[in-house]
Amino acid sequence: MHLNKRKSLVITTVLLLLLMLVPVSAFAANEWQINTSYQVGDQVTYSGKLYQCIQAHTSLAGWEPPNVPALWKYVSDDQNDTEPPTAPTNLTSPSQSSSSITLSWSAAQDNVRVAAYDIYRGSDKVGSATGTVYTDSGLKPDTSYIYYVQARDAAGNVSEASNSITVKTKEATTPGPSPLPDKNLFVGYYESWNEPWDIGDDPTKAPLANLPSSYNVVMLAFVKPDIQYSGNHNLQGTGLEFSYGGEMLYKVIQVLKQRNPETKVIASVGGATYWNWDKVNFKDLKRFVDDFGLDGIDLDYEPNRSFGCKQNNGKVSCETDAEYVSLIKGARAEFPKGKYILAVTPWGVGAFGEDKWVNDFKFESSGSFINPMKQAGDQVDLVNPMGYNAGVDFDPKSAADAFKHYFQGKVAMGAMVPPEDWGGHVWTPEKARDVAKYMSDQKYGGMMLWSIHRDRNKALTNAIAQGLGL
Repeated sequence: MHLNKRKSLVITTVLLLLLMLVPVSAFAANEWQINTSYQVGDQVTYSGKLYQCIQAHTSLAGWEPPNVPALWKYVSDDQNDTEPPTAPTNLTSPSQSSSSITLSWSAAQDNVRVAAYDIYRGSDKVGSATGTVYTDSGLKPDTSYIYYVQARDAAGNVSEASNSITVKTKEATTPGPSPLPDKNLFVGYYESWNEPWDIGDDPTKAPLANLPSSYNVVMLAFVKPDIQYSGNHNLQGTGLEFSYGGEMLYKVIQVLKQRNPETKVIASVGGATYWNWDKVNFKDLKRFVDDFGLDGIDLDYEPNRSFGCKQNNGKVSCETDAEYVSLIKGARAEFPKGKYILAVTPWGVGAFGEDKWVNDFKFESSGSFINPMKQAGDQVDLVNPMGYNAGVDFDPKSAADAFKHYFQGKVAMGAMVPPEDWGGHVWTPEKARDVAKYMSDQKYGGMMLWSIHRDRNKALTNAIAQGLGL
C-alpha cells in the first residue's frame, strides 16, 4: 500500500511537469473577460480572433485586446471558419480618366470578418483592396473593360462574384490652359495631422469636406518626396497623417469638390520635415494624385541644409539651384502642363538680392528662387512665397513685386497665423486684408495661408477673403 502511494505520487509529479512543458497554445483559448488576471503567454479569443498576452496584468473594462497592443498581440483569426463572406453588391464606377478607372462597391458580410476584396478585369485578377474602393491604372484611352469583385475572409473562404459592370476610359486629351481657377486664388495649407478622429463613417462630417468655398486651392500637407504608394488608397508610405484611412480620405475629397466645384485640391510635397529630395519618386506621386482625384502637386522645397546663397556683383547664386531646377522640370515631365497644377512654395525672401532688390539680400535663403524662376519658371503655374519667418522688417508687398518681376504666372503671397516661428513679424487681420487687396489690385494672383487649422477664429481667413473679394 505504501509503495502504491509512492508510485501515484511519482506519476502525478511527472504529469504536472509534462503539463508545465506543454505550451498554452495547445489548449483551447478562453474568451477574454474583465477583472481577470493574465500572465505572459496566455491566449484568449475576442470577436473571433486569437490574442496572446505580452505583459502580465488584470483586465479592466476598455482593455479589450484590440484596444491595448501593449498588453495583447494579435495571433490569428479563427482557422475553423469555413463560411464564406456574402458577395459584394452595387459595384459601380464613380470616376474614370483616359488611363484609369475607379471602382466602388457595398461591403460584403462575414461571420468573422472580411479580410480583402479581389478585383477582376475580365478573367484576370488585377489587384486587391481592404476597403471598398479600388483604382485600376495603366489602361488604354477610349477602351471598355469588364469588372467584378469577390470578397474573402482570413481563412481563405471566397464569396460569390459581385455584379459585373462594363466601364469605358475617357478619350485622351491634349494639354489646355492652366487648370487653376480663373479668379483671385486663396490657397490654404491643410495639416493632415490635425484632422479629428470622431467623424465615424460619414465623410460629410470631416472638416476637410466642410471648408468655406473661399479656399479655392487646398494643399494637403505633407507628402514625402520619396513617397512609396502601392495603390488602393493606401496612405502608408505617403507621409500624410490623416486620422482616417485612404478610402475615407478619397470620399472626403469627393464631398469637398461636390460642395465647392471650383476648389482644387493638390498634394504638398516636402515641407519642414520631409527632406529626401534626392530620392524623389514622381512616378508613385503621380499614381497617388490620380488615384485620389487630386489636381496636381506643390513642391515645398525646404532642404535639410543651407541654401548656400551668395551675392556677387549684384547677382545671386545658390548651392541648391541645380537641384531646385531639376525638381521643377522633373515634376512637370510627370505632370503635364495644362492638365495638372504645379505649384512651388519658396521662402518669402526667395526673390530678393538682384535688380531693384539688390540691397534686400539679408539671409542665406535670399534669392534662393531667382535662378529656378529664370531657368524653369515657365513650367510652374503657381508660386506661394512664405511671407513669414523673415524678420520684423519683411515687406510682403515688396516681396510680391520681386516674385512677379521674375515669374509671369500667379503669385499667392503667404501669410501665417501668429505667432511666427521667429523674427517678430506679425500678420494681423488688418495687414492680411491690406496685402490681399494689393495682390488683387495688382492682379498678381492671390494669397496663401499657413494654415487653415491654426486660424481657429477665422480672423485671417475672413480678412484675406474680404481683401481678395471672395
